Amino acid sequence: MSSELQRLSAQPPQAIGLAWAVSSLVALWSASGGVKAIMEGLDVAYEVRETRSFFKFTLSALFIAVLGIFVSVISLSIAVILPYLFAYAPYQSALEQWVTIAAWPGAFLLSLLVISLVYRFGPNRQRDWHWFSWGAVLASALWLAGTVLFKYYVSNYGSFDRVYGGVGALIGFMVWIWISLLVLLFGAELNREIERQNSSDGLKDSEQRPSPSLNSRIDS
Repeated sequence: MSSELQRLSAQPPQAIGLAWAVSSLVALWSASGGVKAIMEGLDVAYEVRETRSFFKFTLSALFIAVLGIFVSVISLSIAVILPYLFAYAPYQSALEQWVTIAAWPGAFLLSLLVISLVYRFGPNRQRDWHWFSWGAVLASALWLAGTVLFKYYVSNYGSFDRVYGGVGALIGFMVWIWISLLVLLFGAELNREIERQNSSDGLKDSEQRPSPSLNSRIDS
């Protein structure tokens, strides 16, 4: 590791910057490939066919990938910076308690916003975007609960390191991603079922309500 760091530090800044840019583009393109699979799953959940062009489909996947990366970077930055701020802030214990309490509704609202954006731009459907849906609310709550339970399981009962060795952390992260995707698709299925129920109720109401043209003919 030290020899690799020395080799990188000996490189000129232009070469390091170019390598960073190329690796970032490759990582973003790879992430968009995974997002495309998620978008196809959302198409299945919402029972729609994919008719977008390759450019529009790829652009939507890149948007969702960048959104996920941005939220992850912001969350990690806050988690790293907050302990240093607490060390120099007055009323440290009280501030930590308030931040701990506010973190849960903040995380819920952030996940609700992100999931709502995924439900808006992921599937191939043209509908008015709402700030929240019941599927997004339930998916956000289940995702937070699943994250806490999975963290507790890994901390107390998990044996990824003993089973998989050095890649145990990576395997655990992939399992968490799998759980998150299941929750995301479940919320989409719930949204679709609610829409189907509302449309069937609206159809029944329209069938039971006499049409204005029929009333006019009866009155005449």
